[in-house]
Amino acid sequence: MAAAIATFALAIYAGALRNGFVYDDIPQVVQNPWIRDASSLLAAFTSDAWGYLGIHSNYYRPMMHVVYAAANALFGLDARGFHLLNLLLHAAVSVLVYATSLLVLRAAPGASPARSRVLAAASGFLFAAHPIHTEVVSWISATTDLCVALLALSALHAYATLPPERVPSASPRYLWAVIAFAIATLTKEVALVIPGILVAWDVSFRRHAVVRVRWLAAYAPFAGVIGLYFLLRWSALGGFASISRHQELTTLQLALNVCALFGAYLAKLVVPSGLSAFHPFDPVVSIADPRALAGLVALALVVAFVSIAWRRRSGAVLVALAVLLLPLLPSLWLTRLGENPFAERYLYLPSLGFIWLLAIAGQRLVAARPRLAPALGAAAVVLCATWAWGVAARQPAWRDDVSLWSDAAAKAPGAAIPRYNLAVALEAAGDLPRAIAEYETALRLEESPVAWTSLGAAYHAAGRDEDALRAYGRALYWDAANVTALNGLGATYVKMGRGAAAIEPLRAAIGLAPRFAPAYHNLGLAYEQLGDSRAAIESYRAALGADPSSAASYQRLRALTASP
Repeated sequence: MAAAIATFALAIYAGALRNGFVYDDIPQVVQNPWIRDASSLLAAFTSDAWGYLGIHSNYYRPMMHVVYAAANALFGLDARGFHLLNLLLHAAVSVLVYATSLLVLRAAPGASPARSRVLAAASGFLFAAHPIHTEVVSWISATTDLCVALLALSALHAYATLPPERVPSASPRYLWAVIAFAIATLTKEVALVIPGILVAWDVSFRRHAVVRVRWLAAYAPFAGVIGLYFLLRWSALGGFASISRHQELTTLQLALNVCALFGAYLAKLVVPSGLSAFHPFDPVVSIADPRALAGLVALALVVAFVSIAWRRRSGAVLVALAVLLLPLLPSLWLTRLGENPFAERYLYLPSLGFIWLLAIAGQRLVAARPRLAPALGAAAVVLCATWAWGVAARQPAWRDDVSLWSDAAAKAPGAAIPRYNLAVALEAAGDLPRAIAEYETALRLEESPVAWTSLGAAYHAAGRDEDALRAYGRALYWDAANVTALNGLGATYVKMGRGAAAIEPLRAAIGLAPRFAPAYHNLGLAYEQLGDSRAAIESYRAALGADPSSAASYQRLRALTASP
């Protein structure tokens, strides 16, 4: 059965092998120097996850770079190899779902050995095919979610199969549970909930043992791992999570948004439609908002469900709820997430809890009414086939950046970010007219200095110099310290033969970024137009000092200093 589940998981995602690097794959893999040099890889353990780009974030994920380095060693920068890794990880997770489902369902009411095996297999197939997983499996940058799920389920299986009297112990399975947890914490932050899932298992199936003081020793190694992780994270980031967002929301509004987000996640698990790489975040500001009300209702129902399961000692249900709810908690921390906090990848592990609840409900129903077994089996097959078709149909959307952001823009027509990303992708693909149109659309939806700067560069490349000046001017209106816009403005003046007008913005750019070689080069061109060869030579030398690989500056310097 394990082989059948793995083969099924690989087959429905086979289309991903035709996809390339998209979105964050470019900076995280293609442009990541850490994964190509074993000595520099050590920096990943003492730096921010984006430290190689000089970017500060709330993420500490050194094992992410280790996994990418291993893939790069095996496949080079061949996207097919990285996609194959994701497919293999998803197949392995789906097999572990089958193995852990056997443990959970055997302890559920109405269980029988044969029925538990059938429903465990159904859980493995349904997990493999759930469309909410397409982002995780199809996107190379989501490899960390696959790794954490694999480590979490292997830790749970190892821990759960130990007899109570062997916990804690030097048993290889117990030691692996601790080691897997330690590796997972260095892979992605959500791994910190793994001990909570293990506690839920103990509370659900070993309740008599949990009250013993000796049992607390079982959790001590996990607590030690957490403490060490916090020390490493604090050292690398200078704090736990220093970047805060959505400061405009009050405490009540934050709570309402958490409820709305929670309800949206549950809804997407049940009805995985409208899948997209981008889900707009329109904050809830009133309790009267239907999204807030729906979220509050969902939260109340979940609390009631947990309470009922606890009173009835439904251990399988409690474990399923723990796997559904605990990994969702980090994705509800709005102030420490990105500007658009809803992401399908956050549902990868929680979806298992949802599938377990379906299996437990089916098991109870068949135990009460055996005649319904064929109908429920047929329904499961139809659902699995429908989901598998949805997974296969979604693969072309992840083919490249143009297809990805075309899909996202079509599904969020009022959002500026997917339009802007589509414009960047079109420009990189050489379709400048369409790129300009998308930049303009994005700016009509929402102005930003970055978008105006990009539009200015596109106008400049298209020969629309007056439009470029206007776009750069708007960018500087929003951000007077925009070095790229200042340089673009100067470069456009130079292109138009207005060297005198270029001097001021280029000097301003250099004042803000003394190591910004393009500004020195363009300043040299401006001085050449003004006939000041000495100043031009100094500018080109400064450009080469900032960037010795600047071939254009070298050529101009050589031309000016050559003997007559």
